[in-house]
Amino acid sequence: LMGQGRLDAAEAACERVLARAPHYLLAQVNLGWIALRRGDHARALELLAPATRDDGDRKAALYATFYVGLV
Repeated sequence: LMGQGRLDAAEAACERVLARAPHYLLAQVNLGWIALRRGDHARALELLAPATRDDGDRKAALYATFYVGLV
């Protein structure tokens, strides 16, 4: 969905995932990327920063760190 530019649908999907699994960092990182794409840098940082510090999900931390560098 994100790759297709369907940000509203992607955002809704990520929020559904987080409602069921609040600690699933990759969904949070995806929401941060969506905020970044929309130009909401403050929201992007709010969503991405915690994932950069998490050692439990290396993939999410890698993406979050990359996206923070784009802000």
